[in-house]
Amino acid sequence: IGRYSPVFMIHECHPDELELGSVSNFSSSTVNSTSGEGPELRTGPIVIDMGTRSCRAGFSGHYSPSAEVSTLVGHRMGSEGASAGVIIGEEALLYSDIETMEVMHNGFIINWEAAENLCYYLLKHELRVNPEDHALLLTEPLFSPTSSRENMAEMAFEVLGTPGLFVAPQPVLSAYTHGKISALVLDMGHAATRVVPVLEGRSMACSS
Repeated sequence: IGRYSPVFMIHECHPDELELGSVSNFSSSTVNSTSGEGPELRTGPIVIDMGTRSCRAGFSGHYSPSAEVSTLVGHRMGSEGASAGVIIGEEALLYSDIETMEVMHNGFIINWEAAENLCYYLLKHELRVNPEDHALLLTEPLFSPTSSRENMAEMAFEVLGTPGLFVAPQPVLSAYTHGKISALVLDMGHAATRVVPVLEGRSMACSS
């Protein structure tokens, strides 16, 4: 798989409607679609894949992410202790007056305010798009609680203003990008490693 997450080759589709043939055809066509240049490359839904060490973002249909930053958010403190600015990525480690915050732990978001800052930075400064013009596909780890999805929806609609949201398990998306709807996925992250069976587009959490 390499350094990039494979989830960026996914069409807009529901798992129940996905067939192996459509995934295979799409996988071969997306490589050609990313070779050209033009404004069309910045259209369509945006995929954001957040990890403990790094966060990746890009446009649906592209072979690889368009941006990758360290999952690190720092606040520059003002003279009276108030937050005077937000710095994203490893740059936050370069300043003594920056208070860094842990965004994720073992693959799960633990600081939603920092996650909002990170996603906003990716969309506005890295991808250079208006979040209100693009639907979002957000990935989630296995065993993610329901409250996490609720927070994702609140962040997407109320903070970022996206017109649409789809949340999908990372192992399922990894299987899709290799032309499979059933697979045994080995998910190796910075803080955790998981082996997840995927059966007909659904992760089998009870067997992981």
